[in-house]
Amino acid sequence: MEDHTGVDHENSHQSYRRLSGGGQQLQQRPPRKMSRDAAETQAIVAEESELRSPLNVHPTSPSVSYMIKPQGRKKPLTLWGAVAIIFYSVSGGPFGTEDAVAAGGPFWALIGFLIFPLVWCLPEALVTAEMSSTFPSNCGYVSWVTAAFGPYWGFQEGFWSWLSGATDNAIYPHLLMSYLAVAFPILNEKLYSNIALVVLTLALTYVNYRGLKVVGWLAVVMMCFVLSPFIVFIIMGAPRVDPSNWLLERRDMEWTKWLNVLFWNLNYWDSVSTLAGE
Repeated sequence: MEDHTGVDHENSHQSYRRLSGGGQQLQQRPPRKMSRDAAETQAIVAEESELRSPLNVHPTSPSVSYMIKPQGRKKPLTLWGAVAIIFYSVSGGPFGTEDAVAAGGPFWALIGFLIFPLVWCLPEALVTAEMSSTFPSNCGYVSWVTAAFGPYWGFQEGFWSWLSGATDNAIYPHLLMSYLAVAFPILNEKLYSNIALVVLTLALTYVNYRGLKVVGWLAVVMMCFVLSPFIVFIIMGAPRVDPSNWLLERRDMEWTKWLNVLFWNLNYWDSVSTLAGE
């Protein structure tokens, strides 16, 4: 019986045994369990044939297996590099959290940052961990959608996620400039601000070009640099904490803004799946 790859599985499991009296006798033997290497090879062959008509790929076809095929190379990403990249993929630091305080006051800001991770972040992280174990590929959530709905919707997922990420990432250089302008007033001028933005963009582009190992170590350094001032603030401010201020709230609560700030700061755990192959 032949499958779409042209392999006759029934005849491939037959063998000849030479008898003592001479001649050959056909002997049927049960099929052996296919090794992982053989399965990967078969998936590659099937993928090459299916690429001629990608819209006809069934979600359970070998092309999905090819998508999640482990890459035969040394993994450049270290544990701390992965932690730092996950940190920047999800949060990136306490920056922007002050808007949650402005929207609802200290009480609702604290409640939000305590409850939201339990009802949203934890389930999203667990789903991402489970799916990344099933699809150990840097394709991430694109491979999930492709397996469930086919390559067309997998492409849509990848394209719109890329567009969303590119739009969102444009915020951070301007946010950084607004913080640096406090220490360096010259950055308030449009010319110098634009020059700094271009230099920063080119520098980060070059780091990304150098590879994941460099990105991982730079992310670790940047994470320590970003968090160190807040650690100092906590140590210096701890003796002056007044718990009564925690209960202050706004009478005209801005629920939409409050929820959007929480979601923006604590979402995107699924983006970690794009490191599953590392």
